[in-house]
Amino acid sequence: MGLVSEFRVRRTLAEGSGKRTIGTLVDRRPLLVPEQSLVEAVLLMDQWETRQLAVVDHNVPGHLVGLVTMSDIIRAQARAARAASDGADPLEHPMSDVQEALAD
Repeated sequence: MGLVSEFRVRRTLAEGSGKRTIGTLVDRRPLLVPEQSLVEAVLLMDQWETRQLAVVDHNVPGHLVGLVTMSDIIRAQARAARAASDGADPLEHPMSDVQEALAD
């Protein structure tokens, strides 16, 4: 299992290599499972010099359940920091108007 970015597909097409298969474009990286911590995800992203990793169901091999990005992790940390300063539960802290607009 691996990831192919839109940028990589566009670059390949621009180079005139449209006959290549997706398999030749795949970046094979470590996979995460939902139970792994955000710290583990950040460490793997740093080690592999990437900004996103696939999340798979460890009970169903090859079943993609999502994608986690460095931006996702930073937003989660920002919410936790904001909630900690407010004394609120970080998972129940409402998003700002800007974050809600970006999520739509």
